[in-house]
Amino acid sequence: MTRVLLVDDEPLARARIRKYLEKDGLYEIREASDGFAALELIADFKPEIVFLDIEMPELNGFDVLRNIPNHENLKIIFQTAYDQFAIQAFEVNACDYLLKPFRDDRLQKSLERSQQSPRPTKLKKLEDHLVRERRYLDKFVVDVGTKTRIIPAEDVFCLLSESHVTKLVLEQVDYAYSQSLTYLEKQLDPAVFLRIHRNCIVRLDRIASFTNGQNVEVSMKNGAVLKASREGGRALKEAFSK
Repeated sequence: MTRVLLVDDEPLARARIRKYLEKDGLYEIREASDGFAALELIADFKPEIVFLDIEMPELNGFDVLRNIPNHENLKIIFQTAYDQFAIQAFEVNACDYLLKPFRDDRLQKSLERSQQSPRPTKLKKLEDHLVRERRYLDKFVVDVGTKTRIIPAEDVFCLLSESHVTKLVLEQVDYAYSQSLTYLEKQLDPAVFLRIHRNCIVRLDRIASFTNGQNVEVSMKNGAVLKASREGGRALKEAFSK
């Protein structure tokens, strides 16, 4: 059976799709009423198809998409009541979109389309489009014990990669994060965050000072001292000379 996840903050919208899918008995279905539950189910249930609503409180559909590790194998079908989002999904050649309200035949067409095209190319186009539209990552979702926390991007001083683990470093605490620095570098606003080393991305307005010369050291406002590569040092000086 194909594993399907329905993500929508409207119970009736989820019930509408579930009713259609259940009639064939071909799908194993789970539901999430918000972005946090969606991320947990994507990790645990490992769906093959995700019906993803765009407009949800706290974490919208794009936020969920950015916080999914190894999401290339997912087939995302967007749902939205807003024409502009549907048009964007179409333009970037997303798996498909459903413009609410929709008919059964339109839902069936989405399911058929989800079986056709390779996902990596489509999702890469979507990510590139989001960058062009300057929808940069502005929050991080992290698991802390039994709780899930939202970390605003403005609270982050730097992001470090240590022993293949990414850390979000705040003023007095740090958190493990699921995405790589290479991925995050593309998702963060380049006017705000800068990669100064292969193991480090800093938030520019959290820098207290940095040294000159070949071996550049960066002092952060939380007391951390970081080393920049030669290229990172040049980029740092250029960023502050604008």
